[in-house]
Amino acid sequence: MLGQRPLEAGVGARASRPDWSLFMPASPAAMTPRQRLELVQLACVAAWSDAEVRPEEREVVRDLAQHLGLAEAERACVEQWLASGPPDFDPYAIPHDHRDTYLRAFLEVATADGRFDPEESALLRVLRELLA
Repeated sequence: MLGQRPLEAGVGARASRPDWSLFMPASPAAMTPRQRLELVQLACVAAWSDAEVRPEEREVVRDLAQHLGLAEAERACVEQWLASGPPDFDPYAIPHDHRDTYLRAFLEVATADGRFDPEESALLRVLRELLA
């Protein structure tokens, strides 16, 4: 299991920020700097998947970037991605050891606004299929 709740269960208004420690590696240092940045890039893909980035999604992406300890220059990239969309993301670049972490981060961002739109659900299904 990726966290305390199933991936698509009980989506509703979020009472608080995600507890990243529930499904992240014990330490962000377990991931390379590139993997951490790509994880946040995928989070931005999730935020943009329904063509509307809501404030709650922005907050969760920023919180993830902070949790991962992204450098100032990387956080600037994240802000640009939130404003105008991330670059193309290659799901095959997701490390096998971290695929559950990437999928869960995607879901946390996609549901941050209390909704799980059809576009978000479809993209999550595609990611799961590609990573199987």
